[in-house]
Amino acid sequence: LLQSLVTDIKNTKNKKTSKRKNYTVVTVNANYNNNKNFKTEKIYLKNNMVKKVEVLDKDGNGKLKMIFKDID
Repeated sequence: LLQSLVTDIKNTKNKKTSKRKNYTVVTVNANYNNNKNFKTEKIYLKNNMVKKVEVLDKDGNGKLKMIFKDID
């Protein structure tokens, strides 16, 4: 999962980066072959670690949210 997020960041030419509270938010194109309705991902980073990922549809509606507490 983490490798696919890194790949999405690298492959998105028009990625947007912003600051929200204590997070750096990277907005990239989503690459979900099994669900073409997922268009955009917002990846929330804190101290260079992924903390949350939101997957949005073409209208910007949240469709999936993943929250990371620990990564081994």
